[in-house]
Amino acid sequence: MSLMTAAPMTPGIQSSPARPRHGAWRAARVCIAGVLLALAAIGIWRVAHLPEARKQAVLQQTRAAAQEGQRGCQERIHHNTLDFESCILNMARAAQGDAPRQLGLTYFGWVAAMNSARMGMLGARITAWRMMAAFVPIQRRLGIVDETLCAVVPGPCDVRVAQLRQMAAQPAPTQAEINEARRLADFDEHRR
Repeated sequence: MSLMTAAPMTPGIQSSPARPRHGAWRAARVCIAGVLLALAAIGIWRVAHLPEARKQAVLQQTRAAAQEGQRGCQERIHHNTLDFESCILNMARAAQGDAPRQLGLTYFGWVAAMNSARMGMLGARITAWRMMAAFVPIQRRLGIVDETLCAVVPGPCDVRVAQLRQMAAQPAPTQAEINEARRLADFDEHRR
């Protein structure tokens, strides 16, 4: 049996040879379509899952750095917020080129300084501003939203995100305010 069958001829109309309806051509089309769908599925999977996996790795590195900052510097904030600030910023400078680590350190610094400011520690509000100025550009570059970053340090995220947005909407402290806060913090340190 031949793959080519004769088409009936109608007077005045030319006909083309008939195409096979079954067999090898159909199987080839189905196979090609299957391969194309499989390649598309692999491409979609890669696009959908690699960024999420990368984001989770960055958040884990950020969380570890926040814990490192807590272990290395938190005790200092109870005595002098400027000493705490120097500790965090020195650790962040040492992590030059490691954005997730810098983000974790400076975000923890902001959280700790905001907590100290709430309790009335001298200079804590200025330290919080400096920490925010350090972590926000890194956060934006990494594409991490406030709510996601908040989970890196345990605590009430709704309150913390509101504080961050409120602080960002206010003008930055002037150099005179920074100098006065440092003077008061140094005075308080010498009183002890």
